[in-house]
Amino acid sequence: MTRKSHNKLKHTASIALAMLVSICLLLPALTQSAKATSYSVGTDALNPAPSAITKILKMSTETTTPTASFKFVFEPIGINEKTDSATVATMPLIGDKFISFSAADDITGSGTAIFTSGDVKSVVKESSDLNDPAIVWPGVGVYKYYVSETQSGHTSIPGLSTMENAGAAFSTAKYIVEFWVDLDSTHTLFIKFVNAITVPGFIDEYYPGDPGGQKVDPTPGEYRTNPYDTIADGFSQLIFTNRFWKSDGKGPTDPTINALEITKKIDGMDDDPARFDRYFNYTIKVVQPSVVEGAQTYKAYVLDESGTKVISVNNFPGIAVDGLIEFPSTANVAVSLKHGERLAFVDLHVGALVEVLEAADALYKPSYQRTFAGTGVFTGAAGAPWGFPRDISPVDAAPHYIPEGNGNRVDFTNTRTNATPTGLDVDDLPYVLLLSLALSSLGGYVTIKTRKKQKTMNRKV
Repeated sequence: MTRKSHNKLKHTASIALAMLVSICLLLPALTQSAKATSYSVGTDALNPAPSAITKILKMSTETTTPTASFKFVFEPIGINEKTDSATVATMPLIGDKFISFSAADDITGSGTAIFTSGDVKSVVKESSDLNDPAIVWPGVGVYKYYVSETQSGHTSIPGLSTMENAGAAFSTAKYIVEFWVDLDSTHTLFIKFVNAITVPGFIDEYYPGDPGGQKVDPTPGEYRTNPYDTIADGFSQLIFTNRFWKSDGKGPTDPTINALEITKKIDGMDDDPARFDRYFNYTIKVVQPSVVEGAQTYKAYVLDESGTKVISVNNFPGIAVDGLIEFPSTANVAVSLKHGERLAFVDLHVGALVEVLEAADALYKPSYQRTFAGTGVFTGAAGAPWGFPRDISPVDAAPHYIPEGNGNRVDFTNTRTNATPTGLDVDDLPYVLLLSLALSSLGGYVTIKTRKKQKTMNRKV
């Protein structure tokens, strides 16, 4: 290797080493800038660090958002590391915060978002800024508070106790919120940072894997400029999740107002006088909405055409003395109905999943018409399986969540395979006519040929 080549190689190696060192020095800075902060930041008294509370109200996708108002309270802990009563007494009070919901939130707009997953609808809203301008901070320091949701002396969902088979689960989460108060360039006190930390044993369901003591970012959504895919990305991470569920129907107190009715009718010509006493067999499964707490069992009556309760083991072997048939969630329950009868569910939760399948019958072609509140009418023509959900044409694809509002029904009609009083199956009538026509034609042909042959023989004689 020449001296010139050697020097060139050394020069190239030096440049590469310098570039490598520069990249190594730059990586921590790039990592730091790419990493999102887990706290809210302010710049001065005119632009203090913003913070808010996020409320997630979960319900079934078929449920209208209820009128509700959730209350959040602040409990002072201490300043810096001091938590004695004298120090706590000097801390400013932070007033209660409220987040309200109504049916108007189902139409998404400013400040409201709706996320859906499976059978769950999550309506998301934020509180006003936790830093009320009226608060006077005594001086520089880190002011620490607990924040939690409360039902004490407050009704979050008015009328909940009077709703049929309704309920709610309220968040038991608790957070520590730290307001870092400092002086800006004009020597005015302002909130420079807001930090939030989860509390062990009081973790919201939104953070199922958090054992506690983890930082969450309390910055409100309006200060988050990037598009978001999750609630935590688009809203303050001071999250409190509640669940709400309700039923339609009036329960056993009024069997005339039902959440779902399954009716049975037979049609077509049949000379069997006992046809109206013929039972048709169904397999029915009801699955409770995932937001509902506890294992649920739903109830239904069998009613005749006049609306009178029917109590018969022919409908259900284990029927109760009051005529109730029980449907434990996720269980397949066998029920039989005859002409004019209907199975009336009295207490289905809105958003419950229902599947109804009718067993095939050799003499009757089944079809059904499904009418759910607000969804129009679906007509299922004859074709196995007899019921819904079905993935054959016409498709009546699952899932079938019970929508809010009474008047949900499925009308099953079983048509006799067109038997006439003489026993002739009208389904075979076209073939009988064709056969008769063929036999008539053959008979005519034979007659003509016979006569023609007879005439020929007469002429010969």
